[in-house]
Amino acid sequence: MEKIFILCEKPDAAAKIASALGRARRGEKRGVPYYELELDGKRAVVVPSLGHLFTLKSTRPLKDYPVFEVEWVPSYRVDRRASRTKVFLETIRELAQGSSEYVVATDFDVEGSVIGWTVLKFLCGEEAVKRAKRMKFSTLTAGELREAYRNLLPRLDFEQVDAGIARHVLDWYWGLNVSKALSCSVQRVPGSAAMLSAGSLQTPT
Repeated sequence: MEKIFILCEKPDAAAKIASALGRARRGEKRGVPYYELELDGKRAVVVPSLGHLFTLKSTRPLKDYPVFEVEWVPSYRVDRRASRTKVFLETIRELAQGSSEYVVATDFDVEGSVIGWTVLKFLCGEEAVKRAKRMKFSTLTAGELREAYRNLLPRLDFEQVDAGIARHVLDWYWGLNVSKALSCSVQRVPGSAAMLSAGSLQTPT
């Protein structure tokens, strides 16, 4: 039986989407919930992300700035607060194996689109990105979710993906480099050891 992999943004969204699409059976791996059901004669597995599972990281030492060489890496590798995302990465990779179809059912906005793209690209491969379809919905009501699945967009919303990637990269460039410059400037003042930051909420990006 062919297999459809449906990616959702968070566990509660996965539960609602699975319930709306059919009679779903709940399973669990590593504490991560997922749902299985039959759709159009195919086996479907509905799996949640936990928000962003990937983040940007410099490819060279941060002491050398300005830094413009970055790459996407699993969030848990650079942020201790994201340690729980590791089991979601492992579970998604495992449950996506053998899929013939991919559906991104994250929130239909810039951040949701980036979440879907990074998960498919780094856990499922480029072919999954090329073949993936997109669910477009604004609420998690059963009727709207069923309608969104009946009318899947034929490809990912790459316009929103590109906009989201650009925002993440610019936030990273500006926040890291300006923070480093500010801290270095302050530390030149005798008796000062202050560390200053310029995050995305503090800067023009």
